Amino acid sequence: MKKIMIVLILSLLSIGYSTCHWCHVMEEESFEDEDIARFLNLNYIAIKVDREERPDIYAIYMTAVQVLTGGGGWPLNVWLTPDKHPFYGGTYFPARDGNRGMNMGFLTLLERLAEVYKTDRGKVENSGHSFVNAIRRQWMSRKGEKLPDAHVLHAAAKSYTQGFDPVNGGLKGAPKFPSSLPVRFLLRYWRRTGDPEILEMARTSLMKMAAGITLFLWPGSSTFMKPPMISHGLKKPWRWTTSWKKNLKTVKTAVFS
Repeated sequence: MKKIMIVLILSLLSIGYSTCHWCHVMEEESFEDEDIARFLNLNYIAIKVDREERPDIYAIYMTAVQVLTGGGGWPLNVWLTPDKHPFYGGTYFPARDGNRGMNMGFLTLLERLAEVYKTDRGKVENSGHSFVNAIRRQWMSRKGEKLPDAHVLHAAAKSYTQGFDPVNGGLKGAPKFPSSLPVRFLLRYWRRTGDPEILEMARTSLMKMAAGITLFLWPGSSTFMKPPMISHGLKKPWRWTTSWKKNLKTVKTAVFS
């Protein structure tokens, strides 16, 4: 009979989203660094979550980091015990000691927390249990009387319609960051209801996003010129970041197909 060996190692949960500037900075500085990636893969289970795809997971672990540090932000990086209990967390970490004026870099932090778990596992696990209990107290709520129904979708569509920006697309206000979720919701709601106003809001938003980038469509191909990164301070209707490819795929599929 074969023996099963269970290896208990920590997990690193990193939560970001496509238009988060510092998420992409940390991706390039740390997660694409071969030395950091090697240490991370050998000593941790690495978990990456898109905040926009799983807002439920994001909300839980954002609460955890707020309990741990008193604040939060993006990217959200959380260290978890094998039971997935958070015991340490933060937002952006520079790759190495001294980078961007920080005494401790991401690699050193990974090394020290892994060592602490190896030498004092009980303390780490007790800390994780304490934070889980604190999070549960914050998340306690009364049991609902019924499950959500179509009224939730109608309310969301009504709210979006009231806040829609007919000039620049998307919601009113600035800055605007491209996101696929609102457009996906509008298109699915239009398919469900056939409401032409909903379809026009989705179309206008996509066209205005597309107007914010430079396209070169060569005959027989789809070659796009990368636009420059647009910082939060520039006064433009839409803010494109280094994640432009992911968003551009949505725009191209919906508008140009």
